[in-house]
Amino acid sequence: MYRSRALFAQGSATAHDMARGARRRNARHGLTGYLHIEGTTIVQYLEGPVAPLARLFGNIARDPLHTDLSLLANGILPGRRFSGWAMAFSGGGPVSFAATRADQDDWDIDRASVDALLDFMLLCVPGLPADDPAPTGFHPRRTSDRPRSRP
Repeated sequence: MYRSRALFAQGSATAHDMARGARRRNARHGLTGYLHIEGTTIVQYLEGPVAPLARLFGNIARDPLHTDLSLLANGILPGRRFSGWAMAFSGGGPVSFAATRADQDDWDIDRASVDALLDFMLLCVPGLPADDPAPTGFHPRRTSDRPRSRP
């Protein structure tokens, strides 16, 4: 999961083009995930094979459509949370992280925890029960942690 600053307006044609392009590329490389744009903040959760994810993150880091890229979490999961969604998307419509977290301390998307952001994304995807998202076991590593060796 990463967070960055958009250099385009929420709800703009550029935002929707970004989501459409992500869906096409992700489907081609076996990746799934969720893209949310709120104000000038982009939050994206990606899952899939390690090599395509690493290439994609390199491409994202060089993308001129956003800046201030910050890797929030990465790691190996026992399964996918957004299986069947090459790229679920919210941005520019009535869906708002701040509105769904108004009664919480972490309502600010720029300071929200990985868990709060992921909970929000899971609530927004049709067909995933909010109280039983499948699969379970997402334990993000801080980006400063050393990567684990793969067996």
